Amino acid sequence: MVSLRSIVVVLAALAAFVVHGAPLAQTQDGHDLGASASNQDVVIKPMQNTTGLPAIGLVMIQGADIATEQYSKLAVAIQAAMSKDMSVAVAIPAFPLKIPEPLLMNASLNRAVDLLQNVGLPSAAPLVGFAHSLGTVMLQQYIVNTSSTPTQHVQFEALVLTGGSIMRQYRGVGVGQAGAMFPIPVLTVDGELDGLYRIARQAESFNAQAGNTSAFPVFIVPGMNHMQFASGAPPPTVLNNDLKPEISNSSAHKQVADLCAAYLTTQLDLQRMHSQQNTQASVNPRRVSAARAILASAQNDTKVLLQPLVDALSLEANPHFVVPCNTDWRQDFPRCRYYPRYPGLGANESVSNPPGCMCGNAWSEQVSMPHMAGPTFNLSQSQIISTDGIHNVSDTHPIHLPHVWSKCNGDNSTCVVNVTTVTESTYNPLDAADSGFFPESALELRTKLMSRQSMLLASGLTPAQAPLNVTDAPSICSEINAKSIAWAWANAPARTRTRFSRVGQPLVVGPDLGPYNAGPLWINHELEFNEAANKTQVVVQAPMMKTPYNFIIPLAAGYHYCKILSPARALEWLYTDGLRAFDSLNSSSERQRQSLRAVASNPPLAHGPTTWFERGGQCPDMSSLRTTNVAKSFDDRQLNNTLLYLQAFMDAAETGATCQNQTNTVDSTTGVITMALHVQYGSIPFNIDEILTPQSERGVYTKTVNMPGAGLIQLPTVVVDATSPSSSHDSASNGYETLTLYSCATILGVTIHELNFLTASKVVDNATLNAMEDTARSAGVEWDPSRLSRVDHSTC
Repeated sequence: MVSLRSIVVVLAALAAFVVHGAPLAQTQDGHDLGASASNQDVVIKPMQNTTGLPAIGLVMIQGADIATEQYSKLAVAIQAAMSKDMSVAVAIPAFPLKIPEPLLMNASLNRAVDLLQNVGLPSAAPLVGFAHSLGTVMLQQYIVNTSSTPTQHVQFEALVLTGGSIMRQYRGVGVGQAGAMFPIPVLTVDGELDGLYRIARQAESFNAQAGNTSAFPVFIVPGMNHMQFASGAPPPTVLNNDLKPEISNSSAHKQVADLCAAYLTTQLDLQRMHSQQNTQASVNPRRVSAARAILASAQNDTKVLLQPLVDALSLEANPHFVVPCNTDWRQDFPRCRYYPRYPGLGANESVSNPPGCMCGNAWSEQVSMPHMAGPTFNLSQSQIISTDGIHNVSDTHPIHLPHVWSKCNGDNSTCVVNVTTVTESTYNPLDAADSGFFPESALELRTKLMSRQSMLLASGLTPAQAPLNVTDAPSICSEINAKSIAWAWANAPARTRTRFSRVGQPLVVGPDLGPYNAGPLWINHELEFNEAANKTQVVVQAPMMKTPYNFIIPLAAGYHYCKILSPARALEWLYTDGLRAFDSLNSSSERQRQSLRAVASNPPLAHGPTTWFERGGQCPDMSSLRTTNVAKSFDDRQLNNTLLYLQAFMDAAETGATCQNQTNTVDSTTGVITMALHVQYGSIPFNIDEILTPQSERGVYTKTVNMPGAGLIQLPTVVVDATSPSSSHDSASNGYETLTLYSCATILGVTIHELNFLTASKVVDNATLNAMEDTARSAGVEWDPSRLSRVDHSTC
């Protein structure tokens, strides 16, 4: 039991700490304090070679459980970086228990100012705040709360936030000018591999502050982690959650210091500082221009890292990026397609939507619903127009359900099927705390879709032609989730993909769960992430609900609900969460790998964008499927630097894609063919590389997809036929006019098929395609004609 006497002793000690501070540690001429890191007030004198330059005071606020002295190396680096333009004195006030406590902030800052002035800082010199981690929260709070009483509190002219950023609750608070995000200019710097304040949260700040990057820039230092803003041993929380850095501490400190120096050179009024402090030096315009160039270059590099996250989070209609429109309110947003209400209850026409609101979930409209509709809607005779509404799927007053609004008559005439869907993005409840630690992206997209059976019936088929146990039997939700994973991989920066291929934990999809044919059951079953026992992969499984068109409850008939993996969640996995198993500070340095046979014991439905699985069946002898022309004279050199257009395909994972084409390159030494695929899902671009490695026989290859985990699935692939624009095949520069590829593999009873017909011409007539199909059949390739989908390039 804690005695009253012990409480009194502790309170007395805290009072003494506030009044007198911790014992003072002082460095001479900017030298470091030494190896031992104790938590005491630190003051660092200006560098000797800065005499005569305008002076500033830098006050640094520590992060939780990190001693003040652990920031001294970074402080010295900042002094050195600024030494040509300013004379910098640094104070780091110590907080009890190494926790920056708000109640002690004012006293600690005043103590820091006294320390700075004791080492010669002029009273007129401006102060710059610098904070790390938890310190960023507490110093922001102090500045906002005291901005209205400048004479009574310590005032800063600029602020540097590291391992944190401007909090949502403070954006635009206490500012007096348009475009400002905070009462004073703020520089935000973080590490690409910060495991405590994730890079996706910095993408939010980057997006929110994009309108005023001169005063409120966000910079990411590649390869840097959370702890590298300090030095020495990390505290337990950092050790257990931070990622391994890819650069040294000295490199990290220099890059951060250079950004601080460049920013402060452009933000502080150097001319006024010279005048007020009566310094003999003058402002060097060239150095100011050089500082601006450094910031512009860093801004471009940061955009490369963060823009994919901004795009992905906007795609999922993340509320920190976009405001969703409410289709129950007055639909006075002409840029959005009209959303007819179904069942049409509870509309409130008296309320207007905010300007610029997000019409619907773009991923649901452009990927999920088109894929659910199936290959029928890739044919030229029919088209799907999907319009999504963003709502809480648990709402009952009014209830929101998907609906088909138009149907075809089955006479094969051109037809448009209009369908509406409903999507809710759900988030970690702790996201509201804005700590930056929890995922920025949605935990799941709760998506209410019409079933594939309903869409086929709408296209003109009869119930006998489209039984639910056939149309909706596959794990369609998982197929959509495979597209999320593939989109993330295709859109991630090259350095992110390279790192993840080396140390990442692949995210793959497994069979759908359910059906949970009752709304609450489906809602309450979350998207599952199941880690393999040896940690080599995490399998995502989607709870689903599906009902026939003639379901006993008419209001629930003809639906196929899915828990969708947001492409933003898949992208965050590549940047941060998928690195924790093998690349965190406390993880083993060696990654376990699993063989193809072990992975195939529980085969995921998809590792990439172009893999279609079905149970049963077997593959033919691949080499026997070549035409005589290919077997005797196929020359892979004729594919080098060529562009081919996909005209027809048998590949369920391609459903919903349009404008498919590929650019081919051939390694002249190895004969390896890289096919760079380019497709569109609605307005969403998608790119990925397929690699064809030659085998012993001409025109026979092994195909893999260039993405994590995909190398574990290898597809035997054959060039069935290839024709040149002329009869001559002697030249390696003619190129091929047509190309037919077939892939097949069976892994533990799961058979994988792909069939692709490609041409050098963007648009071909039916006669050309029919001839290609006839040649493939003559060569021995068999397929169900109903599975073959056409590509319409006329609108691309």
